[in-house]
Amino acid sequence: MVNKVGFLACIFGWTAIAIGAFGAHGLSHQLSVRELNLIQTAFEYQLIHAVVLLWLSRDRAMALSSFIVICFSGGVFLFSGSLYLIAIMQIPNLGMITPFGGIGLLTGWFLLGLRCLRTKITATDEPINF
Repeated sequence: MVNKVGFLACIFGWTAIAIGAFGAHGLSHQLSVRELNLIQTAFEYQLIHAVVLLWLSRDRAMALSSFIVICFSGGVFLFSGSLYLIAIMQIPNLGMITPFGGIGLLTGWFLLGLRCLRTKITATDEPINF
């Protein structure tokens, strides 16, 4: 079976690095400190959630049927995406979208916490090996 969640995580990781580098090196002289800070925040949130999605992709049942993946993915698109567009494309009205992305990320973490509380770990569980 194709690991779509793992692939999505890699796309999030790649684009975070690409946009972060572009902002830091290609636009550093054209953007204000506030706009560079927006790119940095978007980059950090996107990269963190790329790693979390990659970790979630190891559990096929969780990755395929989990609302957690939807919350994190939608959250990254709305939160980080709106911040990138605000900073780079100078579209300040997109700031209205950013909190919805934050709510998606918060909801994903809440649901992941609940999932962890409900998951039993046994001595026979395999350690995470990448």
